[in-house]
Amino acid sequence: MPSNKTMMSLCQALGTLLSSGVQIDRALTVTADQTGSARVRAALLRAAELIKSGSSLAAALAAQRLFPAMFLSLVEAGEASGSMDRVLSEMSRVYELQHKLWRRFLGAITLPVLQYCMAVIVLGLVRYITAMLSGTGSVSILVAVPVLLLGYGVPVALVLAYVFLLKPIGAHRIVHELVLHVPVLGGVARTFALARLSLVLHLMYEAGVGLDEALQRAFRGSGNPVFAAQARPVAQAVAGGATLTEALRQTGLFPKEFMEIVSVAEESGRVSERLGWMAEHYAHQTETAMAALTSVAAVLIWCCVAGFIIYFIFTFFLQYIHSITNVMGG
Repeated sequence: MPSNKTMMSLCQALGTLLSSGVQIDRALTVTADQTGSARVRAALLRAAELIKSGSSLAAALAAQRLFPAMFLSLVEAGEASGSMDRVLSEMSRVYELQHKLWRRFLGAITLPVLQYCMAVIVLGLVRYITAMLSGTGSVSILVAVPVLLLGYGVPVALVLAYVFLLKPIGAHRIVHELVLHVPVLGGVARTFALARLSLVLHLMYEAGVGLDEALQRAFRGSGNPVFAAQARPVAQAVAGGATLTEALRQTGLFPKEFMEIVSVAEESGRVSERLGWMAEHYAHQTETAMAALTSVAAVLIWCCVAGFIIYFIFTFFLQYIHSITNVMGG
């Protein structure tokens, strides 16, 4: 998967070329020459060849099995609405924001993570030393292995279990659904999804795409599996005669303010205009929410480190007391 920085540069270059009237296959070739990633360069060149053979941009990029699903969904929406340059511009902003916040997040957690790693090592050594002091005979350094496995193995095991066991059987959506109910994190995830969904739906409206198809593309373009799962039910509700407000309300995913704006916009016939405004509104909210999430995540990591150090202190103290008791008893 390309990095946020690579995707930001790709969207900027491709959007500029397409808005200048350059043919899609030529734009991909030029963008490929500018990218610093060998994998992305090869993928763009292969996509250019597919487009020369009559493929759409979204299908050509999807065939590379390299680019994020959210990016592909929005490219598909941009093609359908004839607003590819605007979609790429918005995507460039999203990836730029994610890149900046990721760097800020890494900077905030580097010291706590190093402290955590050192704490695990120190606790393992303490386990070994206290075992020696207890005078129970020959002691192997292997007595420290359980501490190291617990400290380093559990986080790795959780990540691997999610990626290789839970995600393939559909837990990806369940995890995202749980995330939506987590304070701060859930607000960020929902805001991100609403910004993208509003943008795609706005573009579909402007292009005159049918509402049922527009809703399916918008929900898939949200980048959130929980929203994407509602694409077909919402489209079916509209096809069955429901209004946009009724169809969105039945999902239970939209905040009250969003539904109020859609309801008023539908009554006044200004849906496209208000959706465009909400896309901008939630895009700005996303920046604020992501900055808050970065700060909260850093604090949580500090708390985990502090908890582990406290555990280390009590463990050391109890083992020390146990050793002293054994010596005195001997």
